[in-house]
Amino acid sequence: MHFRGDIQALRGWAVALVVVEHAKIGLLPQGYLGVDVFFVISGFLITGILARSIEAGTFNFKDFYFRRARRILPAAYVTIVLTALAAIWFLTSVEINDFKAQVLGAVTFSINFVLWSQTDYFAVEADLKPLLHMWSLAIEEQYYILLPALMMLTPVRYWRAMMGSLFVVSLALCIVWARYDATGAFYMLPTRAWELAIGSLGAIYVKQAQKYAPVWRVLYWPALATLIVLPAISVDLPHPGVPAIAVCLATLVILLARNESLAATLPGRALAKVGDISYSLYLVHWPIMVFTFAAYLGEPPLSVRVAVIALSGLCAVLMYLLIETPARTAFQKPSWPFATATLTASVFTVLVSVGASAYARSEIDFSKVRAANHGLNKACDYSGKPFKPKEECQTSREPKILVWGDSFAMHLVPGIVSETKQGLVQASFSTCAALLGLSRKRNDIANPERWARSCISFNQEVLKYLEATPSIETVVLGNQWRPIVNDSMQILSMGEKSKLVAHKAGIDLAVESFGKTVAAIKQLGKKVVVFGPPPSYGVDFSVCVERMMTNKVILGSSDCRLDRRKAFEVDANVNTFLDRIARGHSVIVVRMADVLCTEDKCETILDGISVYSDSVHLSHAGSIAVMKRLHINSSL
Repeated sequence: MHFRGDIQALRGWAVALVVVEHAKIGLLPQGYLGVDVFFVISGFLITGILARSIEAGTFNFKDFYFRRARRILPAAYVTIVLTALAAIWFLTSVEINDFKAQVLGAVTFSINFVLWSQTDYFAVEADLKPLLHMWSLAIEEQYYILLPALMMLTPVRYWRAMMGSLFVVSLALCIVWARYDATGAFYMLPTRAWELAIGSLGAIYVKQAQKYAPVWRVLYWPALATLIVLPAISVDLPHPGVPAIAVCLATLVILLARNESLAATLPGRALAKVGDISYSLYLVHWPIMVFTFAAYLGEPPLSVRVAVIALSGLCAVLMYLLIETPARTAFQKPSWPFATATLTASVFTVLVSVGASAYARSEIDFSKVRAANHGLNKACDYSGKPFKPKEECQTSREPKILVWGDSFAMHLVPGIVSETKQGLVQASFSTCAALLGLSRKRNDIANPERWARSCISFNQEVLKYLEATPSIETVVLGNQWRPIVNDSMQILSMGEKSKLVAHKAGIDLAVESFGKTVAAIKQLGKKVVVFGPPPSYGVDFSVCVERMMTNKVILGSSDCRLDRRKAFEVDANVNTFLDRIARGHSVIVVRMADVLCTEDKCETILDGISVYSDSVHLSHAGSIAVMKRLHINSSL
């Protein structure tokens, strides 16, 4: 096949989009569209090779898969092994546990299935998965396991119809699947095959397409503009979606236009050079970025992110020169020595990763330290279910304390049980504040109104339980409070005829609703104790504590303490709310900052115990340590 500089430049642009977006420079918010460009290019090139060899009668399955293995495996295996060795110094126990499954998935090109079960690509935790980017390689290889057989079994005259059907069915499935499972639609071949199929259609149609060369020349410049401008526009749309369709079609136009004039310019030649190392750059950039972000406990300074891009480029050049290029000449034909070397490399890669994971194991089981704190039992999160006291959610048949609220009520329970030794019952519903007749509006779920109704109903059921349980003397209210007092959020309340009414969240509304709730509780002769949340501002300091205790690399904040000023700025509205209810409603307000914070810092370790289980919640042991410092027994 004639070498095309425009395709090589297109590869360079695609990988540049991905790398810059992953570095979070801010210039290309939709840089991930570069992967969609890669899919179309890959489908176009590989299908073209298959079509020519099948039509010429020279196609051989063994030769085809040999060339794929020689092209893909050496650099991929070296990346996995080096990543596994580096993981010893950069990944925590929870991350390494996930990493082991990722290695097996990467070696077998099934990592998209692993990631489907582990994470959402756009979620924060995705930043800590060093092999996350290999999902796209898995999609491609799965496609090329099926495509040759499909083309061999289908008569040549029906290829276009077959590819067209594949495109339509896959795109339709993607649209439907994304409505119910966005993560699955992102990672699975059936919902991403349409992008590769666009390239495949172009390859099969390429000879006939030359009849319409004037049309492609006209469409070329709008297509080029789409690939340059669209990734730089920030949109709030699911992916893959409309932007992905636009980018894939634009890529197809450029492939069919065969306009190599721009590739001869200085920017075009520079992008073509990047295209030469695009596979190596794609492989190495993400692990380097993951380890950097992990060491900084989040987003590092801009200068560091730019330096990471430069380091990725240097490593990619070395990978290209030392691994990729020699691998192309090491084996010329399929052979048993090649098969043996491949199998040995696969086993070696997995063993190195397992060994690295074992070496990184800590004496402290941080998976338990950082486990979600559900209070008495995971079953005590009543999310979406009616409240009916469960045996595992109470410590006595005649409890004296009711802990009521969202997950910020759950994390109080271990400490209260430990310090008071009184009977306790837990009534908790994640993200549902203990405020009668009111619920936050959750826009992150499919049916916010149904969820709000279940939250409001849950709180009414808890109040009825209080009325029917005279043994309870004290009601502990634990909520995050931020969503209720933050005026950028929406609140739903129950109006006339059971219709939900929307309100703008804010301190005044929160105080008013809290007053009604406290009045209802006090009317039953119960004491009310309100807990504020622990200081936080989005950084998971439980990770920092584990990194420090296990001698992992830490850059930035090396003492794992929070900045008090920053934490108090984040919770300024919460603190104002707590001040007002303490003055106006005669309730006891307990602030964890009183024992966690000094003049300028807030502790995340008490008596050698990690206080937090994540960025905002107390760990099980942390809850006990904090309640001990608060002398909570005197407040209850």
